[in-house]
Amino acid sequence: MPEQRRVRFLRLSVEDLPDNRLSARVELEWLGATYQGTEEVVWQENAEFICAAKATCRALEAVLQLVPASFEYLKCEPTTAVGRLLAVAAVSVGAKDGAQYTVGVCPVGDDPADAAVRAVLSATNREVSRLLS
Repeated sequence: MPEQRRVRFLRLSVEDLPDNRLSARVELEWLGATYQGTEEVVWQENAEFICAAKATCRALEAVLQLVPASFEYLKCEPTTAVGRLLAVAAVSVGAKDGAQYTVGVCPVGDDPADAAVRAVLSATNREVSRLLS
């Protein structure tokens, strides 16, 4: 069986909380093990994008817990390009050999939070694969 090269997105749950807050939980899979990341944010413009993107960064840190690496959420927001609504995520991936600024994009479709998760993974897949190899 070939080795899994990329972290796989399993599921996302988003929940409205009291006090005008939003919570997201992202579950990722790597080599048969599952890893979760959670985040809570105050409702604001693009809250679903922000919360899901930050939860994805936390889940990626859980995947890479044995590798000295960090994922700093910089921004995730919708933008229109080539006639489509897209989620654009910017993430700084830090490791012992320095930090890499990465950007990922995903069409939004019907679920902004899902698009944010996929945009973060698009931004980080190459660097994560390098760190896990």
